[in-house]
Amino acid sequence: MKEGIQQRVLRTARWGYLASRGFPYGRYLITLFPFYAFLIADGVVDSVWQLAYVIPFMFAIAAGFFYNTLCDAPTDPVSKNPITRGDFSQRQAKLSVIGLSVICLASSIIIYSSWIALATMAFYLLLWLLYSGLGVRFKESLLAPAVASYVLWVGPPSILLIQFSYFGTNPMLLLLGLFLIYAGHEIKHTVIEHEMDQQYGSRTFSVIVGQRRAACVEYVTLSAGFFFLAAVGYDMLWGSMPLSVVFFSILFLVTLAMTLTKGIRSSFKIKKDTIAVKAPYIGAKAFLIFMGAMTIGLSLLVTLFILWVFLIIPYP
Repeated sequence: MKEGIQQRVLRTARWGYLASRGFPYGRYLITLFPFYAFLIADGVVDSVWQLAYVIPFMFAIAAGFFYNTLCDAPTDPVSKNPITRGDFSQRQAKLSVIGLSVICLASSIIIYSSWIALATMAFYLLLWLLYSGLGVRFKESLLAPAVASYVLWVGPPSILLIQFSYFGTNPMLLLLGLFLIYAGHEIKHTVIEHEMDQQYGSRTFSVIVGQRRAACVEYVTLSAGFFFLAAVGYDMLWGSMPLSVVFFSILFLVTLAMTLTKGIRSSFKIKKDTIAVKAPYIGAKAFLIFMGAMTIGLSLLVTLFILWVFLIIPYP
């Protein structure tokens, strides 16, 4: 009897973790690194304890993913959603969303000192929930890629900058570039899952505008995002490391050409996340890591080892 209870608890915990989709979300929160680097370089952040500013975001993202799993249960295929399969109940999911939201807000009040940052954090959490439901469900609208880009990738660094009132030109341009690139990243997912979403009645961005148009919008946002990243690289690195600026500019162009060629050859009916499709996003993350490392003064050798570790880990 006791063993049976333990097994049920472990099974519930396992499916709860899967519903949260990868807590504590290092793959998303890596976008904080170059912005922390800006703050460190200017002496604004000087303690390891200031990494605590990351904590509320982990719980906000977890609450958002739990709620997304709950709201998607009626339309998701059984293979994709643990609630649809019956592995995790709706009641458990609702309690998880409430509990994680409370932890997010409570930890924010404890950690953050700026009232504007706290208000923005509350809005950030609300936007996570509005993305999936609460009578709005941005996920099935034309605003979905922009909202997803903010809650998953750009919201955390923007709130960190608000906390320290740090609004320099390069951080703002980098933030804008990331917003555009990751809007494209979220469009890419809807293009790949276009047929499945159509089959199950989900009106995602690609279903609304059409697979071909959605892919073209992705390429446009990628191009614009790369332009802003290159501008930041030029301003910060051209004087000391011009070859790195040339390298990343070429990398951006090559990876963009790869994904565009893939789209044209497949008549924009992308079905898998192949290397050609995800190469621009790998390049963007490599640039973030490089910029952050250079900003805080790491040696080129150490930075290259960090990039090596990043590239041998399967792309998330």
